[in-house]
Amino acid sequence: MGAYWIFQGLQVKVQPMDRILKKLGQINLTHPLRQNVTLAPLTTFKLGGPADFFAHPTSPQEMVELLRVAREIELPVFILGQGANLLISDKGIRGLVIETAGLDRLDFTPQGVTCGAGLQVSKVIEECRNQERSALEFLYSMPSSIGGAVWMNARCYGSEISEHFEAALCLTPQLELIEIPFKSQEWEYKVSPFQVPGLIILEAQFHTKRASRENIEAVMRANESDRESKGHFRAPCAGSIFKNNRAFGNPSGVIIDQCGLKGLEIGGAQVATWHGNIIIARPGSKAAEVRELIEDIKKRVLDLKGFELEEEVIYAGEW
Repeated sequence: MGAYWIFQGLQVKVQPMDRILKKLGQINLTHPLRQNVTLAPLTTFKLGGPADFFAHPTSPQEMVELLRVAREIELPVFILGQGANLLISDKGIRGLVIETAGLDRLDFTPQGVTCGAGLQVSKVIEECRNQERSALEFLYSMPSSIGGAVWMNARCYGSEISEHFEAALCLTPQLELIEIPFKSQEWEYKVSPFQVPGLIILEAQFHTKRASRENIEAVMRANESDRESKGHFRAPCAGSIFKNNRAFGNPSGVIIDQCGLKGLEIGGAQVATWHGNIIIARPGSKAAEVRELIEDIKKRVLDLKGFELEEEVIYAGEW
């Protein structure tokens, strides 16, 4: 969730490798810049090729510096959260991949909590439970970063993150820090005001309410058990592949099942035999096979049902 291209309007030029290294090497980073980093282990699909350059900033200031230099040398940038809802090409991602996991601030106020964009959603929920604060437990065990969940307006079990969102600290394409407050008209199913090129979520604030540790824990465990029963953790996958369009009358998984597509496979990619809206990546599979299978499902459902399914998963890299 929450991975997206920035500086999309740039006419990116091929840069000499030594110039890129020299410029990026001038940034004072807590963790040194790395080259040719395989991205597959950083995604829930466990698929995808390498990043040309990989950075792990630990503060908004380091993020700003990385983006400033990338803009200066016209280097494309990709922001990587926890790697959920993401399918990276077998060829990898050209340019600079910036992982947000180091943006891990977590502070409580009397009414709410402020979270770094790179924090795992489940970690935030666990800390809220420890403080007896109820807010996001409906998302527990979802493999997402806070930034990704906000970007996607993550939704499940009848709740969505916009119901708890207050504001976010963001970086604009002009590298200015701004705070974006909640405005109800800017949020819809799987839609947030952050889904525009060049806007990067650095931190998010949520309002909480007091609740007992036991009650919060009960909701967390119930949701975790439900996800386990649906097979979200049985094999590498991205959870739900397609959005659930309420106009279709049934969830996408049911529609896919009605079309007899459970178990359908292309190469190492397979529609899970236990859930129509999950595609698993079996050992030796390729990202290209997953994408081909997604397109095949869409075509078959359109032909049989007249519904055009829309991917929830995001494609990234050089296809």
